Amino acid sequence: ALVCAVCALAGCRAFAGYGEGRDDLGVPASDVSDARARTDLSHACDHPEGSPYALPLTVDDSQLRGTHAHFPLVVDIVHPLLQRATAGGHDIRFVDEQGVTLPSEIEALHHGPQPRLIAHVRIPLLAVDGRGARICVYFGDASAQPPASAAVWSEYVGVFHFSAEPFVDASPRALKVSGVASTSSDGVIGSALKLDGHQSLTLRDGAADEGASFTVAMWVQARALAAKSWIGLLSKGRESDREWFGFWARPSGDEHLLTFGWTGYRSCCPWGTGNIEPNERLTLDSWRYLVGTFDSETKIQRFYIDGELVGQRTNDYRTIQEDTVLGLNNPPGELPRYYHGLLDELRISRKVRSADWIATQYHN
Repeated sequence: ALVCAVCALAGCRAFAGYGEGRDDLGVPASDVSDARARTDLSHACDHPEGSPYALPLTVDDSQLRGTHAHFPLVVDIVHPLLQRATAGGHDIRFVDEQGVTLPSEIEALHHGPQPRLIAHVRIPLLAVDGRGARICVYFGDASAQPPASAAVWSEYVGVFHFSAEPFVDASPRALKVSGVASTSSDGVIGSALKLDGHQSLTLRDGAADEGASFTVAMWVQARALAAKSWIGLLSKGRESDREWFGFWARPSGDEHLLTFGWTGYRSCCPWGTGNIEPNERLTLDSWRYLVGTFDSETKIQRFYIDGELVGQRTNDYRTIQEDTVLGLNNPPGELPRYYHGLLDELRISRKVRSADWIATQYHN
């Protein structure tokens, strides 16, 4: 039976192409239609011993920016054959054209009328080559071992999908969290962290070493905005009244503008305030993709919104001992101000991601 494999990556951020699923055991499979564009694939997937089901995927070159090593590709598929995958997706494997099984993490596998797979696959080299990287998804072998999920995030120090409670860090650090929050099914990828305007979540990540490079990225969608109040989306060190950095929404008339905030140590103020404040609004019920980077060599702080660079400046920081906090602006001596909305796909690394990497991640 030939079917169309629908990669349901959110809206215009569709990234992988569609192909034909093969079921050599004769299991009936209905066609799956979707309003998004399709790509016919010339490649097919063989069936290695023990894996009766296969779906071919092709990365859409038009969504790529630059060349990237060890890229964590989001794969989001709706397909009737996925009904045949084992619960939890332990039998699902992603294999490249050389026959190499790729590290992967199964974020979610939903059976039912429209079976859906959400996974993260580490691609050794992602580059524009005129035809797109080709991957085969194999499943149906109940005796298969779970994939090597930890390797997907080996270059990260914090990765949260917020797909289920308790919230789990997918990075090798396996950070603990504290606080009260819940999940929402309305995430940009699967589920999201839901904060109701009276809650916050703390990542027990400890100190940020003095002047170390980093990239922090996450998706935000506000559900309500407190008038004339700075709203904390993500912050590190703000409650200490020393040094801090993070993402805020600051009041500006009747609007809230997105800010990558940064302040030097107050007692000696060698760097002072280093906020990047582009004229970019945080509007209700709309997803925005925020990325902040710091380069320890050049001392440049950069702010990206929805895959585009919106500002940069020279800065620096000393060691910040406090943990990272989500959904709270809590300056000393002031009333705490909470965020009401959704957060999704928080990723923290000790590398400076390039503009091309960030744009490619946004389109994915």
